[in-house]
Amino acid sequence: MEDSRFDPTRLIELVTKGTISLDGAMSPQTQQLLKQFKTSSVDMTLWWALTPQSWSCPACGRTKPEIVRLNKNGALMCRLVEHHDHMADVLEKRFRIHSTSRDSIIADDLAEEFAKRSAPMVSSYDNSIICNDCNNADPDAKSVIGAPDDFSFSPTEIRSFIKALPNKPHAINTDEARLAWEACKPSYDLRMKVIDRIANIAASNEHWFQRGLKEAQPQRVERTARALARHFNYMGTLDVLCGRSEPSLQNTASWRQTRHPSPKIWPTMREIEHVAKVSNKSKWGNVPDNWTCPGCHRYKAHTVRKRSKDNNWIFPLEKLCFYSEDRYERQRSTYVCADCSDTAKFVGKEAVSLAGTKHDTYANHVKISEITEIVLPQKHGRHNYKQDAIEGVLGRISLRLKIDEDDENESIEDD
Repeated sequence: MEDSRFDPTRLIELVTKGTISLDGAMSPQTQQLLKQFKTSSVDMTLWWALTPQSWSCPACGRTKPEIVRLNKNGALMCRLVEHHDHMADVLEKRFRIHSTSRDSIIADDLAEEFAKRSAPMVSSYDNSIICNDCNNADPDAKSVIGAPDDFSFSPTEIRSFIKALPNKPHAINTDEARLAWEACKPSYDLRMKVIDRIANIAASNEHWFQRGLKEAQPQRVERTARALARHFNYMGTLDVLCGRSEPSLQNTASWRQTRHPSPKIWPTMREIEHVAKVSNKSKWGNVPDNWTCPGCHRYKAHTVRKRSKDNNWIFPLEKLCFYSEDRYERQRSTYVCADCSDTAKFVGKEAVSLAGTKHDTYANHVKISEITEIVLPQKHGRHNYKQDAIEGVLGRISLRLKIDEDDENESIEDD
């Protein structure tokens, strides 16, 4: 019997129906584009398949239907690529030059690894998935303006000098490309000096890196254990190996028995501004200024609270997929404050315990309206809960879990 874990039938079926946040040659959107461009063949990269049909390029801003066009062989080009800074390659090359120019080689494999691990420090942007046209615009612009081959424009910088049109390659605005390079040149020159210094330290074997045992790395230990469990078709949590075969109702209900006092201190406007511009800038920018948490309905600034471990002000924002009657909607993640996120996980875990089912993605079984139903939000503090409303919500969720499990079992029996 073929191992169901490696049978692509179900995955392809989900992509064909458009009910999963992946793409492919068989997706409804791709099939529609093939008809639109009057072709039957596809030239698709894996990154295109791994991204949702609603994906848009972070550089040019075009959507997938605006990116595609026919190649010279008449195939529909669906091409996304990984765009990266070249500093890792430059550092490796400079290390090799410094090492081989010495009277004798004194560097070792640890020195090389030290150099490689330093590369992210001198890179000017994170690796990003962008469309093939934007990736091609980078070397094209550098060639026109005479920028070094070792330099690479970021997606934001690429956006500044391209003229993006639907279903066409980009045109380069030479003047804007030159301005972008002139703005980047001082930091590029500084990064090259830093690279030379790191390369020399590594080549001189004066680095401080010590390699640990791979078998002792926490992520590797956990990843290996989970992979082994999956190999034997176990998809639940591994707490069962510690003697906790089933979470008790008492343990799963402890979250709602703690009452959080009202915060005695609120953040000042300057402290909120520091959170927004410095300590939690990326999270703060993920939602607009007029955002309110869809779970507790607190205003953005009111969700800023103290972090337990160090007592610093934070903007605790998380992205979760909540339960919806529409199965496709369950694929869509929503930003909520971390207090609502924790609540969803706690409620889901207790409901799973009540239902006696096997799940570890607890929040996915909870409606966001059910969070609203039970929380007592506090400005700049953690949630308390409406005790009289919790039992009803738990009952509804555990009933849904049992029904969903019964439906899955019937489906398996039918197959």
